Amino acid sequence: MLFYKILGAALVAGSGVMLSLYLNRRASAALQRAEAWAALIGKIKSEVECFSLPISAILSRVDGDLLISCGYAAQRAPRTLSELIGKMRWADRETERIARGFISDFGQSYRAEQVGRCAYYLSLMEGRKEELRSELPSKRRLNSTLCLAGSLGLLILFM
Repeated sequence: MLFYKILGAALVAGSGVMLSLYLNRRASAALQRAEAWAALIGKIKSEVECFSLPISAILSRVDGDLLISCGYAAQRAPRTLSELIGKMRWADRETERIARGFISDFGQSYRAEQVGRCAYYLSLMEGRKEELRSELPSKRRLNSTLCLAGSLGLLILFM
């Protein structure tokens, strides 16, 4: 009987540690995706500003690793922004809101105004990136503390 209690306690403690690791990995992924989206918007802005390329040509020139870092989950490169957004895995709602706003506004105006819109969304994404970066250490500590305290609380309750 004592063996089962020790085994159960180890499983509860292990699940608290695993949940903590999962939540911390998710918080880090949200920061990484915001950074990647900022880089993607910056690349699109520079391509429009310098070469006035259409979005299909811009997306074909974007590095595949950058698209994967943004959360793009398809095998081949997207041809349109709607295809890009349709195959995206999101880690943060605010990053998703900014990216969807950028995509809905893209291609609606002439070159000079389009560059300004890209700069606007780039500044929004940079702000979100900095916000996530500043929150990350405290969020990691909070996730670890709450998960471990919860699992220890369950151990005390069941023992």
